[in-house]
Amino acid sequence: MERYQRPCSTLTRTCDLTLPTICKRLRFIIDRRIALQCYANSSPFIRLYRITGTIPAMFCGEDSYTMLYQEFGCDAVLCPPGTFSPHGHATLHSACRKCPITEAGESSTPPLSQILGRTSCDTSDFIIGDLNGDGILSPREILRMLYIETVGRFWGVDFLDWADMKVHECNLKGITCVNEKIVKIDLMTANMCMDGNRRPLPRSLCTGIPSEIGELSELEIIQLNRRQYLHGSIPTEIGKLTKLKWLDLSGCMSLTGTLPTEMGLLTSLRFLKIAHSQIKGTIPAELFVSCTLEILHLTNNKFTGQLPPPLSPWLKELMVARNRLTGTIPTEIGFLTVLENFEAYHNEFSGSIPKEIGDCTALKRIGKFPVGFEFIKSIILSSLMVCCCCCFRLLQIFSTTTCPGRSQLLY
Repeated sequence: MERYQRPCSTLTRTCDLTLPTICKRLRFIIDRRIALQCYANSSPFIRLYRITGTIPAMFCGEDSYTMLYQEFGCDAVLCPPGTFSPHGHATLHSACRKCPITEAGESSTPPLSQILGRTSCDTSDFIIGDLNGDGILSPREILRMLYIETVGRFWGVDFLDWADMKVHECNLKGITCVNEKIVKIDLMTANMCMDGNRRPLPRSLCTGIPSEIGELSELEIIQLNRRQYLHGSIPTEIGKLTKLKWLDLSGCMSLTGTLPTEMGLLTSLRFLKIAHSQIKGTIPAELFVSCTLEILHLTNNKFTGQLPPPLSPWLKELMVARNRLTGTIPTEIGFLTVLENFEAYHNEFSGSIPKEIGDCTALKRIGKFPVGFEFIKSIILSSLMVCCCCCFRLLQIFSTTTCPGRSQLLY
């Protein structure tokens, strides 16, 4: 193996380093398996030097059962000559990518095409998630990213095929395809972001939904509800999924961040349920101008600000209870002529319920409102008699008021 010398940036002496020297030191200190992991983690130090040669096979996972070394071998230690990666080595979701030879690179000493562990390439961009190094992110590679970023090895025995790139995406548990295109992701039974004992893993090990999911252009349904330890936030790239009809992230109690305004670009969205999470910020007004949205559940989050004027003509359920919303209930709620269920209790609203709510002739239920509301009984009742055959849940002060066809308004 060639020995390469270069001046140290912080010392006046010459740095002298070869791979055999590093390997020899590691062998005397720790056993083979630990040495292999230590060697990979030491690559940031190694990349300070222009190393050439061949990585000893003993560090390439020849007897390892880990997915990384089984799949990439020595590339998991350092990228081979002629390739690069921002990490200097292959990772669970990205391989080393080829870097074309250039005249400038070959004029250096040693030539760049002979160096191990390169972290950049002047003529090629690195594609995160690219497992075969072809520079193109396939649907199968995107699913692999979701698997890795949510610690898929502990999802359960039904999902073991997700780690095998030889298994076609349409044959994976939880995936539905139409004409070989992914249209549905249903991972309600996957133990996301847990260890083998079903204990929650830290955010450093579970980064959540990858932004690359926005490249699955045919996707219509995403069902990840009740994944209570799923970390991360909702990526803005989800706005690219213009065919998405159903998005259920309810019960993901570790989900944080804000609700992206780009969700207003989901022109086919009918069902949106992101309840019982840690989402904060304001509710995007873009959601309420959708011409397709029927169900909107945002209960039990940390939303602040005012409730945007709801203008979606087909909205049947509007549930924003248990947040930190302020201001008044917008009068535009009267435009929701097919609204059946409205819940906004346990917020910080002020003022009175607008009389325009009486125009919601399909209304069947109103969730409890806080006592701070200045109810005007005569106005509310006269407005609601338009749909007096419906059943409403109002404050206890109205629980004795009768409605034709009903013994009383329900509390």
